[in-house]
Amino acid sequence: MMGYIIIGCLALLSGCAGVFNKMLNLEAKRQLGTWNGTLVNYVESTIISGVLMILLGSCHLFQFSYLQTIPVWYLFGGLFGVVSMLLALNGFAKSSIMTATVLMLIGQLSAGYLIDSIVSQKIDFFQLLGVLFVVVGVILDKKLAK
Repeated sequence: MMGYIIIGCLALLSGCAGVFNKMLNLEAKRQLGTWNGTLVNYVESTIISGVLMILLGSCHLFQFSYLQTIPVWYLFGGLFGVVSMLLALNGFAKSSIMTATVLMLIGQLSAGYLIDSIVSQKIDFFQLLGVLFVVVGVILDKKLAK
């Protein structure tokens, strides 16, 4: 039980940090432009990650033999991160933070459901129903807000 509480708290903190990250990046986009704002975010993240790796003693990236063991498809994480950031910044600029965040959540839930269904080779109708409830909730919110 305690493990679920800890996981829930970490997920909540991660979600909050993600929204604050997007808000700060949106302001960087407005002040510096889309590409410069995104670059500032990724350069800063790279520096912080590098310092943490060195401080925690888990820095193997300077060993050529270690670099050769990293699967090439891991490198797509950076590509998807940049695409996600650019889409989010443009979405936040054209809508409210709340709407863009919920739409991103729907995208994440849908992608997670699709990947889980492909990997497990079965369709979980309760998970699909959960995703659909979120979509219906967003539609109702927009209809009632008018």
